[in-house]
Amino acid sequence: MTGHEYIALERGPAPKYKMGIISRMIQDGDLAVRKHEAFGNVQDRAFALREPKLDKFTKEEIQLVHYVLRQCRSKTGKDLSTLSHTFVGWCLAKEKETIPYSVALVGGREPTLDEIARGQELEPLARECLGKHEPRSVQA
Repeated sequence: MTGHEYIALERGPAPKYKMGIISRMIQDGDLAVRKHEAFGNVQDRAFALREPKLDKFTKEEIQLVHYVLRQCRSKTGKDLSTLSHTFVGWCLAKEKETIPYSVALVGGREPTLDEIARGQELEPLARECLGKHEPRSVQA
C-alpha cells in the first residue's frame, strides 16, 4: 500500500527510508516521538499530531488497515516480530537486503484447481520468456 521499498532487519521487515520519513514528518509537524518505558525497555513511541488524510486511500485500503489493526491489537511487539519472521520475503532476504515488493503477494496456501490450470496454461509462455534470458554459452 505504501509503495516504499522494504528491507530485512533483525527484528523484521521495515521501510528502507523509515528514519528519513519519520524525521520529515516530525519536521513538518505531523508526528511527535516520545520515549516510553515498557517491559523494562525504553521505546520510541510515535504520536500523530494531525488527522489522517483518508482521501489518499481507497475504501479497500482503509478496510485492510482496520483489519490488520484488529488482528494486531492484542499482540505484543515480540509477538509481531516473531510473526514477521514467518514472512517469506524476510526469510529469504539477507540483513539490510531489499525485499522485492511483489513478494507481499506470495501466500502459504495451496493453489486452487483453477489457479493450477491457469499456471499450466501459462507455462509455455513462461518457458519462452525465460528462454530468452538464459545465459548464452561461450563457444571456443
